[in-house]
Amino acid sequence: MTSDKVKIRVVANPSFFADVTNEALRLDRSQSFILQRCVGTTLPRLAALSPASTEVQAMKKLSCRNRDAMETSPPSSRDAESRVFFLPESL
Repeated sequence: MTSDKVKIRVVANPSFFADVTNEALRLDRSQSFILQRCVGTTLPRLAALSPASTEVQAMKKLSCRNRDAMETSPPSSRDAESRVFFLPESL
């Protein structure tokens, strides 16, 4: 049997996770459901961006895109935390 879910690791400010938790409670849904909706809405918008756009250029400069920078200077626990979510593979 194959799984229709993929595991993703999200690194974000703790307040982001608090917002996700609060919204999940408000809607009586799981946190993964809330993230699925966010990712499902955002991915098509990101895919539509031109590689030369200012948005894409700004994303390329983010330190989280640089694996070497992440390994040498991981975010402190007070600045960011990491959580694992399972989302549909079809996203």
